[in-house]
Amino acid sequence: MIALDPARQLGCAVGRVGGKPTLSSIKLGNARTPDEELFGNGASTLDRVIRESGAVAMAIERPFFKEGESNYGTTVVLHGLYGVFVGVAIMRGLRVFPVAVKTWRSVALGTSKFASRQAGKSASMALCEQLGWEASDDNAADAGGVWIWGTSTIAPYGVVSDLIGGLNAAL
Repeated sequence: MIALDPARQLGCAVGRVGGKPTLSSIKLGNARTPDEELFGNGASTLDRVIRESGAVAMAIERPFFKEGESNYGTTVVLHGLYGVFVGVAIMRGLRVFPVAVKTWRSVALGTSKFASRQAGKSASMALCEQLGWEASDDNAADAGGVWIWGTSTIAPYGVVSDLIGGLNAAL
């Protein structure tokens, strides 16, 4: 299973159902990188991750627009990356599972209601720490949350023992 939190700083989680994912944050470009180059970087990055991992499924956070928090440029980038990643995954034969932020947060974090965007990201970081998963930043941690949702969606009983074991080890 590959799980993605699409952005210029891509959050990526890769691991088998019932296992422990490897979390990473991959820089696809910066604020000055042209969108076309960013999309090309995203396509080649996901293609490499698929080939190296042998994954057969991908969970991906759906882009959204929130008045007051989103602007046109960010909306174009997030929707463009989403399209690129879904297209590459389908081209490579992966089953794709899109998910809304509030849905994966409800499953992975127990709630989707946080006081702020940053509070939700902090909760993802805290969960990864509790599970003993190394997350270099909140992009990687959010991908871990998407991975929890994705693996629990395709194999709900295959994830439980590993997560409980991780929690018990953290306590």
